[in-house]
Amino acid sequence: QGATGPQGATGPQGATGPQGATGPQGATGPQGATGPQGATGPQGPPGVLGFYTRTSDFTVPDGSGSRQAFAQAFCDPGDIVVSGGHRVNAFFMGYQVAVSEPIGNTGWNIHFFVDGGEGFGIKAIARCADVTP
Repeated sequence: QGATGPQGATGPQGATGPQGATGPQGATGPQGATGPQGATGPQGPPGVLGFYTRTSDFTVPDGSGSRQAFAQAFCDPGDIVVSGGHRVNAFFMGYQVAVSEPIGNTGWNIHFFVDGGEGFGIKAIARCADVTP
């Protein structure tokens, strides 16, 4: 057999092979630095500065037969009613409260029925939250 001949010239680049499989997830990196403080937010709505009570007296005149009457008490403008009720100014059994409810958020309403008898006084009571500066 004869001697080995000289090395031949490099051949052309071959085609790119297929994509390999995805490797495993790497470890979690360290926590980043704390960012700068954000801007101050807008002023919030006013809070409750306190509570107070408003009353209104109503006199039911003497009469006979059934009749109805109303008594109302209101908070100062801009304040909010949070509860209410009534008080009878004398011992009188001939009345019945039909409705005891807020008037929107401004006052308290008492709607009641009277069944004959002497007149008496009733007081509407509104318990109010002071929210105006």
